[in-house]
Amino acid sequence: MATSSVLLSDQAVQSFKRIVETSKNRMSIILSHVDPDSIGSALAMQEILSSFGRNANIYYCGYFGHPQNRAIANKFNLKNIFLPIEKLEDYENDFVLLDSSAINDERLCQAKDKLNPIIIIDHHRGMRTKIDDQNFHWIEDMGACCTLLIELMEKLEIKIEKKTALVLALGIFTDTKSLVSCKDEDLLAYLSMKAHFQPEEFNDSVNYALPESHYHNINVATGGFRREGASLVASCGYMDASNGDDLASLADFFIRMEGVTFVLVWGIIGGVLRICARNENMTVPLDEYLKKNFSERAGAKLTPDGRGEGGVKFELSNIGFWLDEGTQEEFLKLAKKKIENVVFAKQENGNGK
Repeated sequence: MATSSVLLSDQAVQSFKRIVETSKNRMSIILSHVDPDSIGSALAMQEILSSFGRNANIYYCGYFGHPQNRAIANKFNLKNIFLPIEKLEDYENDFVLLDSSAINDERLCQAKDKLNPIIIIDHHRGMRTKIDDQNFHWIEDMGACCTLLIELMEKLEIKIEKKTALVLALGIFTDTKSLVSCKDEDLLAYLSMKAHFQPEEFNDSVNYALPESHYHNINVATGGFRREGASLVASCGYMDASNGDDLASLADFFIRMEGVTFVLVWGIIGGVLRICARNENMTVPLDEYLKKNFSERAGAKLTPDGRGEGGVKFELSNIGFWLDEGTQEEFLKLAKKKIENVVFAKQENGNGK
């Protein structure tokens, strides 16, 4: 079963071929974050480039912190394939950026502003598609980036291996909230991948075990959240980097509360204060709200069902001298007061109330 043929024109496919055929023999695939969608997209792109005789390492930012990401990494031995961004040294390679279109993304760490990707494939709204003889920047509003990679592989007539098909299906399933927030193309792409593996192989990566720390974070967040009207703020306090992805899970959890349309969940991970937000108020773009009220470095996407998902990070290195074991609790109170003041103090700010 093939995906929709209208996503990518034959002319665009030919442009992709020319760009790869004239690229350097060694390329670098960059992921600004780790989740099943970015993992599947990277494995698919690695197979595509390999079919053209190109070697490509995969570099990721952040952590394999979410239990599902760790389960996928262990099942397919991805630790030997995916390298932390800190190991990226050769900036003379040709770059591929997947599941993101922002080369100035704060999550890219030392690679920020140093990349000039010849290939960008992303499913988030933002940068416009730019396909010519030098660039293949394909931005398509879709439920998952994996859907776009499947389309490209089918157009290039590249055989999709079982492992790649399974992770591509997981990427679509996860990024579309179990196919609830998807487009027709996402569903068709997911069904086309299912033919490559047995259901029990897929279920192992969906019904993954959750560590005790996950339930501790749920307990902390649910035990002290604050709600006013349709807005809710919750904190996980100080968190270990290995379970920082719980912020996103908790934001998805709280946004389901009856009458709530705006959720902000935050925590402090190492030297970074991370905020994860969800918004169901279509009159207030989440990206605009976060940039206006928190930082221009904030970012957000709009899912196919109209939900806003985004976040922002604040580096705490500039206050490192003042933050130690004796002042941690006071700083936590200060951060809580500041964040809640932003969300609740001024209704005219447009926070989803």
